[in-house]
Amino acid sequence: LDSKAGESGIASIVCDVSKYQWQSSIDTTTSPLPGSATIFQGNCKGFAEPISIYELHLGSFRRKGEEQTDFLTYDEHAAELVRYLKEMKFTHVEFMPVATHPFYGSWGYQVTNYFSPTSRYGSPAQLMMLIDSLHAAGIKVIMDWVPAHFPVNVEGLALFNQSPLYEYADPRRGFHPEWNTCVFDYSRGEVRSFLLSNAMFWCQMYRVDGLRVDAVASMIFYHYCRKEGEWLP
Repeated sequence: LDSKAGESGIASIVCDVSKYQWQSSIDTTTSPLPGSATIFQGNCKGFAEPISIYELHLGSFRRKGEEQTDFLTYDEHAAELVRYLKEMKFTHVEFMPVATHPFYGSWGYQVTNYFSPTSRYGSPAQLMMLIDSLHAAGIKVIMDWVPAHFPVNVEGLALFNQSPLYEYADPRRGFHPEWNTCVFDYSRGEVRSFLLSNAMFWCQMYRVDGLRVDAVASMIFYHYCRKEGEWLP
């Protein structure tokens, strides 16, 4: 599900992500999460092999067009990215967040649609094709994941049912003054279920090999970026 703001308001595009035919193999018998992307072609030997991770923002790696200002699609990245990673001896690539985010300047760290890749770079199938190509080349894929906070955009999770549902009701816990974003209410079982389901979704449906959790400090410390009197113990 990907939301786009049009002249008449907010519209959504719904895609079936279950029909892509993966070319890279996967062994689910030794995976800690059934169906998750842990063992692929060129199985990793854990601590017996070195790891070198290339962090990548898909909108910045390469551009196209006469003035090099147009985004490449997910699948257009595949050949050049694989060549570069292999040439530079990287074993993993870490994508900065690819989930739908209206504000491009956030580099993906202000997510509105947690279960959809941004359409800036193409379709879900094209993202799957990119990940498939990386796995076929023996390169593991890590994705930045943002379970700490979310933007106040009306098409996102903020005041989802006209009341604080995903965020803490009290702004001394539920609002990030530095980022102007809402904070997930981890005390609610349904919120924890939403986030865990989302993590499983990216591992199972898009076969990412790992998630890098963003903004952990803000999740641990209630007083993160808050002055005295602006937070609750």
